[in-house]
Amino acid sequence: MAGIGGISLEENPFVSEKYMLLKVDQGETLDTSMTFCDEETVSIVGANLPAFAKLTYTGGGNASVSLTPLMETGVFENVYIIASDSYGGSDTIYITILVNKMLYRVNSGGPVVKDLPMEWAADMQEAPAPYLDANSANYTTGSNMWTGENPTGAPDLLFGDNRLSLLENKSLIMKFPVPQNGKYKVNLYFAQKVNGEVTGPDQQIFHVKVENLMALENFDIYAEAGMRAMKKTCVVEVDDKILNINFFRQKGNPQVNAIEIFQIEDDPVFVKESSFAGEMVAIPNPSSDKIQMRFKGYLNGIVTVTLYDERNRIIFRKNMALLCGKSIKLNLAELSLASGEYYVQVLTANKKYFARVMVLN
Repeated sequence: MAGIGGISLEENPFVSEKYMLLKVDQGETLDTSMTFCDEETVSIVGANLPAFAKLTYTGGGNASVSLTPLMETGVFENVYIIASDSYGGSDTIYITILVNKMLYRVNSGGPVVKDLPMEWAADMQEAPAPYLDANSANYTTGSNMWTGENPTGAPDLLFGDNRLSLLENKSLIMKFPVPQNGKYKVNLYFAQKVNGEVTGPDQQIFHVKVENLMALENFDIYAEAGMRAMKKTCVVEVDDKILNINFFRQKGNPQVNAIEIFQIEDDPVFVKESSFAGEMVAIPNPSSDKIQMRFKGYLNGIVTVTLYDERNRIIFRKNMALLCGKSIKLNLAELSLASGEYYVQVLTANKKYFARVMVLN
């Protein structure tokens, strides 16, 4: 048997991370690297990769996945990256991909700007975007050629004009209807005008509140970025299907150049736990068809799952892979179980986990 330093080369390739959860916004690009630590790894293949995913093997046991979803959103499960070595061994990385859906793009204070996967909607003083609150100040700057540095990835055309508040007694308020209560990601874009009134720090200072979160406090665009464009991001929880953004004056006039909003996909394994105490919980419990065993820590590798009845008889035993290192799913309906009390044991390389499960049929 061939080997290096006492390690058999005929063993399966060892991967640096067995389970991966990749999150990306619609229209953005996410590049992720991975390493197969077996020096004999010679090839990798992807299974069930969505069309927006590109897998590249760069040699030396290293690979990368690039995600650029333009039209696709939602949860993509059962994605696999399989590594093979020259001795016939193989190993697998299990991947779940979450793509957050783009809901809004607004060119605050300016006309429509073409872009993919969604154009930036117009928001002019004479024709405000419908998201401008009726009680808000309604002022925009005129168009202005902008030639500053732009590291945000957004079009340069967004930074030549902006929406602002010129009134001492009125804030700048935006209200965006959202499809459901839950988590949302907000990107706010800012830049100073080339020939504008602000020529240095401490001339324009304001707060930005998104829902109940003080996203930016005593924000000074010039002090932080000079004449460069910048993007500020926050994640908030909405509970009334309206996402509110308020800009409060501290000194000078508050402004915003563009707004972008995404609906955040829930992590499929971050589900609400039951009240059953322990390091492993059953969700839901009781159950009649499917159940998920959720771990409070991260587990790596394949685990052995055993289901016992109340007389300690083995009903089911199987080696299973975890979802993102956090949970496993059992299909109780396939086992034709009678109603009653059962026990689930999960065995790792160095520890046993137990949980009681009530089955109702």
